[in-house]
Amino acid sequence: MINKTSTDEFGCAQCWPDSADAAWPMMQKTERGDDICDESHLHIMLSICGTCQQHFLWVFTEKIDWAAGDDPQHWAVLPLTQDEVKARNYALSYDAAAPLQPTRRSLQVDAPKGGGMDIFWSTGLFIGSHD
Repeated sequence: MINKTSTDEFGCAQCWPDSADAAWPMMQKTERGDDICDESHLHIMLSICGTCQQHFLWVFTEKIDWAAGDDPQHWAVLPLTQDEVKARNYALSYDAAAPLQPTRRSLQVDAPKGGGMDIFWSTGLFIGSHD
């Protein structure tokens, strides 16, 4: 894996294309890596692009909707530098309020109660509220 540090230099056309809508299905095709946290409503894991070997940190959160069972869900995906992968320097905690790499482009997928899915680019990585 090439050691990349610029927001625009991560990944390849397969895993990290210009369009967020195109990136989401490609992210789902990356190879699953280690689990960092695997709870029922919080899942943090690594994935790796089979084409360019870019590593990504995924955070999935879910908030239980006790009334209708339509649980809001959120995914955040952040590319990691080679140094971060080696050091496992993710600086994550269950109650993290500060973003990891606040200026780095991240992929966000929001599936709110009531349907629909919003896929967009953002910066940084937050661990959202979850049960």
